[in-house]
Amino acid sequence: MTDAGGPRSMWPTRINEDVEPETWQACLALFLDNGNRNIWYRGHQRYEWGLQTTLERALRDRAIATDYPPIGLIDSMVHDADSERWALDVERALLQRFQDLAVEFQTPGLPPATDHLAWWELMQHHHAPTRLLDWTRSPFVALWFALEKPNDDGADSAVWVIDVANLLLNAREAAADVNSAPDVDIIDGREWQNRLVRAAIHHRVPLPVPVTLSSTLGRASAQQGAVTAVATLVDPKGYVEASRKLLAVRVRIRAAWRDDALRVCQSMGLTGLRIYRDLDTLGRTLRESCKAGEDFSVL
Repeated sequence: MTDAGGPRSMWPTRINEDVEPETWQACLALFLDNGNRNIWYRGHQRYEWGLQTTLERALRDRAIATDYPPIGLIDSMVHDADSERWALDVERALLQRFQDLAVEFQTPGLPPATDHLAWWELMQHHHAPTRLLDWTRSPFVALWFALEKPNDDGADSAVWVIDVANLLLNAREAAADVNSAPDVDIIDGREWQNRLVRAAIHHRVPLPVPVTLSSTLGRASAQQGAVTAVATLVDPKGYVEASRKLLAVRVRIRAAWRDDALRVCQSMGLTGLRIYRDLDTLGRTLRESCKAGEDFSVL
């Protein structure tokens, strides 16, 4: 049986669950049998990590460093409007600084100044904090990211799974705002998505909003990349994590499966060089291959 997204998947029926396959073969079968174009994946090196953006982590570190807002307030069980405004101000300052210096550095192919989503993608690519969460349409790319580096303490990893159709349903109020604008018929899809994220921020939508990647970076294609934007950056302790998990599934990836899983990924051509597709990775790969006496032609 199929649905609009392709073959029927079990993942939407398991939302807000932790799935713990008993064997690597059972785990592999889950991913092989339950994919379609509405299903996105995200690999985490450690099982206990939640769905938190780099900007959320950076904001918390900044609050600790400057003692504003008080970290006790950020970690409290109440929503604070002043902290929310502070978070948005920091985000705007980060974006403006990145834009100004990217222009000063004469970086080619920069996005239009008003396409904040494209700028956030570029910032994310270059390790600046943003409200974006990276996903992939391939469970095996997610597995590769989860297992690329082993945990020194032998801890398990995770693959998070979301159904994009469900996420869009939960952003319907924000979408209604965008669609009610008098010029909605003349704006392009990218502007519509930028407005959707702004409306989601206004409505404080607790769940990530899926958006289409605009990036032409080679790795986006190699990673079968996808992205969501979170609308709430500062919220009562535990609320965001719990709400985001409501429409996600977390699959435990046992540390003992690492070698088997990576062999499957490698059989599909998934290596650091093929996933990152940049000259830095190429240089590091050639250096390690030279040291190991490997055949360069197979890289």
